[in-house]
Amino acid sequence: MDGFPNELRSVAGALEVLAEHAHFGSFQTIDFRAKMLSSLLRSCADRCEDVILSFRSWMKRNPRYFDQQSIFKTKLLRYIKSATGRWHYQLTADFINGALVLAASDGEEYEPDVTPAALRQLVTRDISKEERRKRYRRMARAMSI
Repeated sequence: MDGFPNELRSVAGALEVLAEHAHFGSFQTIDFRAKMLSSLLRSCADRCEDVILSFRSWMKRNPRYFDQQSIFKTKLLRYIKSATGRWHYQLTADFINGALVLAASDGEEYEPDVTPAALRQLVTRDISKEERRKRYRRMARAMSI
């Protein structure tokens, strides 16, 4: 994603070169449209770069919101709980570690680091977050009456 704003700027530069070409000098509408499009591309590139930078700074301040591994592990554990009636932390940790070892690229060593205790803590944190949401909704309903 880093290169996208730079690619837009390079296309804008190419359009400016095209607009200044001798053959297009007599066609003022093409020249005007190329310059307008070039300007729009540059402003779009600036805006994209601003959005990317602000999102990255937000992610640095709030890393837990988009922790994809935690979201995946929580969803997997919830599915296992709904299918079997139990959490099966050890089995799930072994499954995830095995999948990560298989997914490691050639020559890259992977040390299994998913433990049953970490999965248990993840579920506990997720359940307490869900309970806080429910409690907040109950309070909001009670206050609206």
